Amino acid sequence: MALGCADPEAQFAEALEAAGDGEHERAAHLFERAARGGLPRAQLALGWLYFHGRGVPGDAERTAYWWREAAAGGLVEAQARLAGLYRDGSGVERDPREAARWWRAAAEGGETMARFELGRALRDGNGVAADAEEAYVWLALAAEQGHQVAARARDRLEASLDAAALTRARERAERRLALESAPAGTAESRDGSPEPS
Repeated sequence: MALGCADPEAQFAEALEAAGDGEHERAAHLFERAARGGLPRAQLALGWLYFHGRGVPGDAERTAYWWREAAAGGLVEAQARLAGLYRDGSGVERDPREAARWWRAAAEGGETMARFELGRALRDGNGVAADAEEAYVWLALAAEQGHQVAARARDRLEASLDAAALTRARERAERRLALESAPAGTAESRDGSPEPS
């Protein structure tokens, strides 16, 4: 396939092949063309190349730029990665509120680590108002996805909640799990009541 191809999907596929062959400079060029064409997966991949300095010089600001583009395009992994940059102040000014905002977006999309990080932020009031019940929900969801540290954090938080708060938090977590595991066409509303399909 020629480098002149204007199809971002084709450029992305060619970039993946180049990266797999160890041709990182060529992969970076192709990822950038696909990224500039608006393809969030290419934006994420290009950000990774800048993050690791493969085929391009390492550049935290460019990493942040491309991950922000991919995150704005709805790519859950990019939302989670961007949140981490805001948490750490890498390539962007450290901003716990922005970190929590992007972790929430990724958590809503099902990203396990984002669920854990959002739960911690809510537990600690870091970038968001502290809310132990909501923290419990996100930690429980991450634990359900196999995140062992989230399970331990959920258990510690559970011990600090009074009986009524723990009941509410468990019910919220169970409703959320039910929503996520419901087959397509049988969606329920956030309050647990059936929604028309």
